[in-house]
Amino acid sequence: MADIRRGLGAAPPPGRRDEVFFALAVLLSVILAAVVLEAAYRAKYTETISTRVDWSAMIDAVGHHDAQAGSPRFRPNSDHGQMQFNRFGLRGPDVPTPAPPDLVRIAFLGDSKVMSANYAEEQSLPAQTVARLADRVPACRFDYVSISGPGYEVPFLARLWTEIAPQVQPAMAVLMAGSPADMVQTARTLPDRIGLPVEQDAVGVFLDRSFLLRAVERNLAYVAAWVTRSPIQVTAADVLEQRHRMLFDPLLDAVRETPVLALGYRSGQSRGAALDQQVRLSDPLPAGTPGMTGPKTQLISEWNVAALRAFAAEAGWRFADPVARLATQKGVFLDKVHFSQRGLSLLGDAIAAEIALLITADCRIRKSSDLFDEPRLPLPIQPARQSFSDPG
Repeated sequence: MADIRRGLGAAPPPGRRDEVFFALAVLLSVILAAVVLEAAYRAKYTETISTRVDWSAMIDAVGHHDAQAGSPRFRPNSDHGQMQFNRFGLRGPDVPTPAPPDLVRIAFLGDSKVMSANYAEEQSLPAQTVARLADRVPACRFDYVSISGPGYEVPFLARLWTEIAPQVQPAMAVLMAGSPADMVQTARTLPDRIGLPVEQDAVGVFLDRSFLLRAVERNLAYVAAWVTRSPIQVTAADVLEQRHRMLFDPLLDAVRETPVLALGYRSGQSRGAALDQQVRLSDPLPAGTPGMTGPKTQLISEWNVAALRAFAAEAGWRFADPVARLATQKGVFLDKVHFSQRGLSLLGDAIAAEIALLITADCRIRKSSDLFDEPRLPLPIQPARQSFSDPG
């Protein structure tokens, strides 16, 4: 027994020491390389990363999960960084209730695109839209409420509308929601992981927060789908149409007679874009849906916009697609989904121009959406006739 104790306390033999030192050197080299690569990646995308909101920290600090919807709700009258949440737990200023009779109040409904959490309140999409609208129609007064949040799906927005709209009494709603991922995926996840395990070590924290690792995962998923040409899980167009109606029917029931301006939901991906741009700017479908490639993502994205156009025509909503005109311009998107400061400014002006067409001389909103409606175009894919499982 004494021999065993002496053996445990003895120094390793020379050969073993060399192996230990070599292993440590390799480990340190890998760690150093990871840190250097991460720093280089962040340096290349400094603006994107430095302005990107930490969703996990925000939700952990001032939010909680709605058990029914699986989406976060935020604590009323709280703040986080440059964001303030009003008495409804929504980003934005408090508005007087009931709405004054000489005021045009606009409700913006959407996910993180509308929430604009990367920027200050006055740079948010609702704030910029209303500011530009006041310039276009100086005879009227405007304010807004932003019913929006990270990962907010259309049925959840409908529920929030029924809770909040009777109190704030919006004159109209502007909708930018219903991503292709909401249709295709059976379960919707938030843009980032919600919090970190309490006992996670330093390496785990680094890997979880690595922007480089996320970029590698996204590109590997895309390349794997491109090479294998495997079919995606949801193939039939009629299934997508059914899911689209399941998303939007609750909102149609909720808003009732309120005038709605529905906006085509688009990412930064444009037709004919280079392969690396398709990977970087595509919706988060490739990583979340087996067999999804850039062209398929683009196909579903176009179908999603056209389906909303058709739904809006049927519902009596006005439809507009301003992002289609802006997506080809440089610097409009901060990342693959969210708008940059310039993008928010351009989009706010475009939305204000659409709303201005609906305002009457006595500062009311026209309820007849077909007065300025765009031509009704057929869906690019006829239900049950074409499958998304074709290669490419």
